[in-house]
Amino acid sequence: MRNLLLVLVLVGLAACEDDVLPTKPTPRKAKPAISAAIVSMSKVDTTKASSICRASVRAGGKARLRLDEAPGQALAQKRAAAYAALVADACK
Repeated sequence: MRNLLLVLVLVGLAACEDDVLPTKPTPRKAKPAISAAIVSMSKVDTTKASSICRASVRAGGKARLRLDEAPGQALAQKRAAAYAALVADACK
């Protein structure tokens, strides 16, 4: 019984030593810098616009950037079109 307990403890310790933590973090794809350039891309003057209009312009710019990254995605096309319609309605 004593030998069985000793073997189980040794096997447990050996199993714990196999877990090696990575020394370097995994590389990630860099996100594009989203800044005031999105607002300047739009054709809408947002200096005196409502907050809904400004938020829609920013979100529409992000959607257009995502669409530029993956032009074939149907979801990105729908989002860009939806934000364009929202900007047209909210920023009259």
